[in-house]
Amino acid sequence: MIENEDDFSELLLDINKMAKYPIYGFYCNKRVYPDNYKNNPFSGENPFDYDNRLVKSLFDKISLTLPHAMILNDIHIPVVHYGIASFENKTTVLIGPFCHNVLDQTDTIEYAKMHRIPTPNNFHIARTQIASVVAALRVISKVCCDRRVEISLPSDILQSSAPLSEIQALNYKLYISENDRQRMPLAEEQVLFDFIRHGKVEELRTYLVNGMNYEEGIMSYNEKKQAEYSAVIGISFFSRVAMESGINISEAHDLTDIYLQRASTITEIKEYYKLLFEAALRYAQEVKNANDSLYMLNHVEKCKNYIGRNITHSISLSKIAEHVGLSSTYLSKLFSKEENMTIQDYILDEKIHAACNMLKYSDQPISAISEYLGFCTQSYFGKKFKIKTKMTPIEYRHKYQSN
Repeated sequence: MIENEDDFSELLLDINKMAKYPIYGFYCNKRVYPDNYKNNPFSGENPFDYDNRLVKSLFDKISLTLPHAMILNDIHIPVVHYGIASFENKTTVLIGPFCHNVLDQTDTIEYAKMHRIPTPNNFHIARTQIASVVAALRVISKVCCDRRVEISLPSDILQSSAPLSEIQALNYKLYISENDRQRMPLAEEQVLFDFIRHGKVEELRTYLVNGMNYEEGIMSYNEKKQAEYSAVIGISFFSRVAMESGINISEAHDLTDIYLQRASTITEIKEYYKLLFEAALRYAQEVKNANDSLYMLNHVEKCKNYIGRNITHSISLSKIAEHVGLSSTYLSKLFSKEENMTIQDYILDEKIHAACNMLKYSDQPISAISEYLGFCTQSYFGKKFKIKTKMTPIEYRHKYQSN
């Protein structure tokens, strides 16, 4: 159970590490998460920051019966949704805005204007599956409330082309656990996710066999629901970790559907945990396969891939050479021969290209962009930017944003 603001913020931070959509938390009607939203140069803007009418309307709809959780449509643009959950311990969570289908630019700008976003042309709405938000609301409910919480869905969502099998399975399977059940410690959870994230199949197998015990003997009916709940939530999180680690997103969703369908046919408690462990190993294997394919790329492509994934950090030649498995001298010669430029020039070009996009499409301060892209000082960033573009960052922003 949530005892204070810090517990509540920590819970939402854990959820947000996996999520692909904004999450806001209110404790005693005061926003306590995210407290650093404005300072994140990659977060964008959110109507919850600017449209008090929207926040009030969502609070009004959820406050009639507590505890309660639901998915709601935006009253102006119905294909835009929000997730909301509120509990008797004075905690409320807002998720969104999000879409489960692509929203065209015209509707996006219209939405932003209706909800008082200062820069509507730069506004973007997160795209995610309804089932992912439902899963997040279930996890939040598990910690914040000691009773079962049903999640209400708009009828148009149930009749749409959304992945109904996942929504129905989550609505049926994900229950609130008994109030004396403890969450997996964060450190242990991260160990498990890291094995999947890096495709360490055998290490994961050893960890599951030696560190986890699913032979728990005779259990009550509530224990069976907890096992079912753990399996479905675990499979969903494993899938998300694997997708973030590079496996094909469509194939990952298909694999998740298959495991959820299998979970719906299980009758014995220990089979849920066997399925969960099988899914963890399968996702880790898929990540390993993706990594093996990556390593088959030639050395220059591997070098460029590493630079692209670390563009926001300070990148050294020695680190790249270590990643590729060649000496720094040989890699430099090979790269220059194939690309007609040095590795250092390529890194700078990529960073300047990223800076140009941020200057065009965001209002982030130049100092924040410089720091975000790993430049040692703002003046050094400005100097290199002008060499590459023949303009200062301020001149570049003014030229393209005014157009």
